[in-house]
Amino acid sequence: MIELHRLEPGHLASAYSFGAGGKVVSREDYDNADSVIRHMELGNHIFELTQQLVEITGVELHGPQAELEKLGDLFNGMSPAIFATEFGYRR
Repeated sequence: MIELHRLEPGHLASAYSFGAGGKVVSREDYDNADSVIRHMELGNHIFELTQQLVEITGVELHGPQAELEKLGDLFNGMSPAIFATEFGYRR
């Protein structure tokens, strides 16, 4: 996965958090919706393999409304929780 991220110029960061009961949260940050779409195209085979190993219990999308709209049906089958970002900062 790390090698694939080098092919993704709009991929800003990844983090994995581990909680009680074996729960894991994967967080990925991107410049824009086009970078997310590229990520899904490049890593689709990894995502399919991941689903064979773990149960995905939720997907959240956070970003400016205009960028979220560009994602269209990409995440439809996952019933994502969608959060429009209006304010924030990054250091």
